[in-house]
Amino acid sequence: MSLEKAVRSVLIDDATVAGLVVARVYPQRRPQGSTLPAIVYQNVHSKQSESLETQSSIRRTRLGVEAISATYGGTKTLRNAIESALVNYTGTLEGETIHSLRLESVVDIDETNEPASQFGAFRTIMDFVIWHE
Repeated sequence: MSLEKAVRSVLIDDATVAGLVVARVYPQRRPQGSTLPAIVYQNVHSKQSESLETQSSIRRTRLGVEAISATYGGTKTLRNAIESALVNYTGTLEGETIHSLRLESVVDIDETNEPASQFGAFRTIMDFVIWHE
């Protein structure tokens, strides 16, 4: 959980991101009825590095980060701010040392026309690969 807290700290500490979402950066899901725009993050997959002789303290984690906004343009603006804050970030926060943080993939989703959607919004889902310990 430290990695997720570290990434949340990076996002909230970034002036551009904070100017867009304040502190609306949530783990797993956005609370129903909460204000937009917002960011949701979740650990998709984590694997500890190892060799034949030992297990390393370095992990490779895939972290999903969603930019959610009421408009497509708002989602793109938020996506750009998230990318600027996270891509190539290195440092130590919340007890985690981040050695490498890279954007692996991006997909756009329009939820405005989905009847069962609680969001009624646009989302951009970004997958980041993070090497950390």
